[in-house]
Amino acid sequence: MAVYSTYADARTAYLANSDYADGSGDLDKAQAFRSACVALQILTPAAAESGGQSNKVATTFDSAALAGALARVNAWIDGVSGGRVLCANLTGVRS
Repeated sequence: MAVYSTYADARTAYLANSDYADGSGDLDKAQAFRSACVALQILTPAAAESGGQSNKVATTFDSAALAGALARVNAWIDGVSGGRVLCANLTGVRS
């Protein structure tokens, strides 16, 4: 698992690896994307303010989108790495 200690590094890894499921389905990219999601959840402040007294701008971070991305990549990794078992009933199949 990759470790990102700065917001900029985590954001760069998030953007660079967000296409893990496109085309060939790269497991290494998916794992790097998962690490970036976790790092962004930790490193992103919940709220921030900027500007002076007369032009103050406040923003908040909604972590739901990032949590959704993390859930999707975890499910994708589980599916690719054999973490799921599929039991098929073939009793009705003719030979």
